[in-house]
Formats: sequence, structure tokens, C-alpha cells
Amino acid sequence: MRGAPERFRQVYRVAADFNMRIALEFPGIAAEVKDLRSARELVAAAACPNGGWIVDTFHFFLGSSSLADFEEMTPQEIFLVHVSDAMNLPMERLRIPHDHRTFPGDGIIDLAPIFEQLERLGYDGAISLEIWNSELHKSDPAEVVKKGCESLRRIESLLNN
Repeated sequence: MRGAPERFRQVYRVAADFNMRIALEFPGIAAEVKDLRSARELVAAAACPNGGWIVDTFHFFLGSSSLADFEEMTPQEIFLVHVSDAMNLPMERLRIPHDHRTFPGDGIIDLAPIFEQLERLGYDGAISLEIWNSELHKSDPAEVVKKGCESLRRIESLLNN
């Protein structure tokens, strides 16, 4: 990760000229920045006010992030939350190819604790449904949207109980 903070700082400076924020998404399969902890360390080392990250539930799971990684975070540091679930497959299969996501609540990730942590932090920003799955590309888009909305409502109901 040597040199990465300075490279990020350069990107952040350019973005600041356009009044933009830059969010780092940590891929759970990366060698160095694969979890929330390492992403936070990199963004903190870059020390730019317009820098933050994306919390992706699939990558959170793949990269073995911990709920403790949310400690001492502020909701302003999280620019976006991508939500999806993982199919019930061995970790090696989930990592390659990048095609084994499913609707929230239909897979093996315990999403409720992640959303409880986000709620505890006071996060009220954007949440996007991000399901990389080539089988869904063959489906009726209206049905995919309907199922996606239903799955997000299930997550919401878990938090409200």
C-alpha cells in the first residue's frame, strides 16, 4: 500500500476542484485493501475531507470485514452502501467469477448486523441494490426491480423489529 495515500490525495485534489467527493470501494478479493479497516486506513492516510468509502455488503463478507471496523466511524465518512447477498457457495467460488450475488435475504450473509451498525452510526445516506448476476440479466427487468424492492423491504423490517 506504499504510495497509495499520495495517489489518492492527488485524485481527491482534482475532485475538490470540481466540488466532488471520491469514495473508495474495497473489493473483498483485493490483496491489500480488501476490508473496511484497510479502506479506512487508506482514506485516513490520504487525509482529504472529500474522501470516504463505499460499504458493499458482498465485499464486506468476502474480505472478512468485522463489525468492530465500524467503531469510531462517522456517517459522513460513508458515501454509499451497496447491498446484495452471497449465494451459498464455497468462498473460492464466490471470489471468481464475480457473478454469485443474490437478492438481500436470499443468501448466506447475515445483513442485519451490518445495517444495525449503520443505523447505530446514524447513516441515512444512499443505499443501492448491486447484484452482479448474469442470470438476472436474462430476466424480466420489471420482475428484477420488484424482487429487489421486496428484498430491501425485508431488510428494513428486520431492523424495525
